[in-house]
Formats: sequence, C-alpha cells, structure tokens
Amino acid sequence: MSNVLVPHDPTRGPLTAIRRVIVHSSVGELKERGLFPTYSKLAGDALVREITDSIGPGWLPIELALAHYRACDDLNLSDATLHQLGERSCEKVKGTLFPVEAQAVRGAAEQDVWAGAAALARMGRRIYEGGSAQYTRVGPSELAIEHVNNSLFSVRYYRVAHVGFLTAAFRDFGVKDVQVKLTTHTRKDVLTKVAIRWA
Repeated sequence: MSNVLVPHDPTRGPLTAIRRVIVHSSVGELKERGLFPTYSKLAGDALVREITDSIGPGWLPIELALAHYRACDDLNLSDATLHQLGERSCEKVKGTLFPVEAQAVRGAAEQDVWAGAAALARMGRRIYEGGSAQYTRVGPSELAIEHVNNSLFSVRYYRVAHVGFLTAAFRDFGVKDVQVKLTTHTRKDVLTKVAIRWA
C-alpha cells in the first residue's frame, strides 16, 4: 500500500527563509545547556547579533539560518544530544506553529495519527519559505517524508535534530512506540528522506 497524502508543491522553489522562532528556539537550547559561549565564538559576534536582535514572528533569511546551524554543527555534539535538542525544540514551538487541529490530536487511534501527520505537513509550509516536502503513506503505521530543495538538511546538526523533532511530535500524537530514521540524504537537489514507523 502506498498513498501520497501530501504531494510535492512544484511552485515552491529552493528554501529562502525559515521562521525566526525555530532558530530562536535553537539558540535558547544552547543557552540552557551552557553551550552558548562556545557557539558564539564559532558563529562570530556579527551573526549572533543579527539572529538575537531579530524579534517577532517573521522570517530569517536562509543564509543566516545556515550560518547558525553550521556553527552549531561545529560544536561536534553527539547524535543522542542532537536528538534531545530536536525533541525539546518540538515541545517549545508546537503551540506556536502547529495548526489548531494538530494540537487537538491525542490518543492512539490510527486516524488521529494520520491527522497529526497531515498537520505536520501544513506546519512545514508555515516554517519554510520555499523547499517542498511530500508525505506518503507506505503502510498502516508507516510514513515516508521526502524533502527537496531544503538546504538546511545539508547540515548534520539540523538533520539529526529534525529526527528528534519528529519523534517528539508523533509521541505527542499518542503513539506508544515510534521509530524515525533518516534513510537518504544527497547533496544533489538537497534530497532528504525520512521513514517513520509506529505502534
């Protein structure tokens, strides 16, 4: 069984910006973990000022976001730590960025999980200005997500944290056991595929 739930949007070009709240949440986590001084040295004062001085619910240009996540990557944190950072990011931003219907998704009923997955797709289009993601149901409890033209996935820090983000999101939908795996990453067209299975 394979069913495209949310197809790629051919009108969306390469990623040009990301919601500021995502990067601000990332900076907040670095501060809470005592990593901000080291990050600041790696990122440089000018970049840190540009990011921290930008306030409100607007957009951050992709060049700044990439510079931020590359500096984070230079911290050389373990996959386990990045996974935790992604989970924490989900907890912090879900109330702001999840559509109202996704916040209401609870319980382990199959239809509720798929409603949550659809809400995740809509949230992605609110987070990213550009780039495209396709959501495909490949089994009763299995979802494949394919991202294209999203340069943030070129950074290991972002890729691994994203797996943690998705793990936390599906747990919030009420599933008891969820496995999220990055199955493909290529630099050509910045293609990234994620497989999600749950019980």
